[in-house]
Amino acid sequence: MVEYPFVKTDAGRSFSKRKKQKNDCAVRAVALVMSVAYDTAYDHLRDLGRDCSKGFSVPDFADDQPDMTKIQLERGETLATFLKAHPKGTWMVTIHRHVFGVVDGTVFDTFTISADTEIRQAWKVQA
Repeated sequence: MVEYPFVKTDAGRSFSKRKKQKNDCAVRAVALVMSVAYDTAYDHLRDLGRDCSKGFSVPDFADDQPDMTKIQLERGETLATFLKAHPKGTWMVTIHRHVFGVVDGTVFDTFTISADTEIRQAWKVQA
């Protein structure tokens, strides 16, 4: 049972030219929070050095985006406490070796994450 609002989504990957991508959480998160097509997000991250089916350094990307603002998190902040503290807005959120999008308190990802999982970093995306 999921303890928070959750939408299972591949952010358009299944309708893209790259249906079989793996290790693409950064592409999915960027597509979701930037409101662009999966292929557009894929191409943008590829141009920044992401290799096919490989991970990508989200902090390097997000810190350079003028419409993303990194916030200071409380030490040990969990997904549950993050969602409670930030019920509105669009967010790119990292945990250990994964990134996903949050929109108005709802987590968008391909799988659920334990509410007790520690959040590593979060960026507020300006509309």
